[in-house]
Amino acid sequence: MYNIAVIGGGCMGLASALEIQKLLKNNVQVTIFAEKFTPDTTSDIAAGLWEPYLLGETEPENLIRWGKGTYDYLTQLWQEENGGKTVQRRIEHFNELSNYDVIVNCTGLASRDLLNDLDVTPIRGQIRRVKAPWQYSSFLIDHKNEGSCYIIANTHSVVLGGTKQKSFDTTLSDADSDRFLNHLNRFIPSLKDAEVVKNVVGLRPYRSKVRLEEEFLKTPDGKTLKVVHNYGHGGSGLSLSVGCGQHAAELVVKMLRVDKNKL
Repeated sequence: MYNIAVIGGGCMGLASALEIQKLLKNNVQVTIFAEKFTPDTTSDIAAGLWEPYLLGETEPENLIRWGKGTYDYLTQLWQEENGGKTVQRRIEHFNELSNYDVIVNCTGLASRDLLNDLDVTPIRGQIRRVKAPWQYSSFLIDHKNEGSCYIIANTHSVVLGGTKQKSFDTTLSDADSDRFLNHLNRFIPSLKDAEVVKNVVGLRPYRSKVRLEEEFLKTPDGKTLKVVHNYGHGGSGLSLSVGCGQHAAELVVKMLRVDKNKL
């Protein structure tokens, strides 16, 4: 029985854990460690649009592979019981999980501190959710001078947004709200008086290139850790989550075949 630790409780961590279970079946115990779980993750703030976005120099062939894997899965969603464990705990160092066979790092923006990866940059996004059951269509509006905005119909609400600013600031901005609301109301004025469910700000984990690869790390006492990194997905966490989870699971299986004693 293999013991795998996944760090991160957002869509990337959950997808990776699920795909590891699918590949290794009854031969694995997966434990997800996260400081926060739903409904308090960055993934919960996502507008819900399937579109590769804010991904820097990530290779197009990888975007197609990861995006298609996610899209195919989302078109065939089903409920299934997979077992596994969740632990609400912030992981400060990989050394804390040295008793696991492989560690999968899906910490998003937190990889900036966990790995001192300063290429990971927060891209601030502010949205408003409203009740508008009459709104079935979604729109993306790209305005040269006023920036892009969107209207995305979800099951129980409609999302109005958004922003893309390099910032750690998670406070609500009236200026941002006024900008995209005024812009959107010109196109669909019926949303102007819709009941507000909530206003929220999230930080997208942007990186110049998605990091999805394996790495061997040494602990202070000389142990070798097998780590698979899966982070830096910008504004495409939901869009690429399952496809990247599938790729990460393949890397986990590859790492399990490596004899630590020969490293």
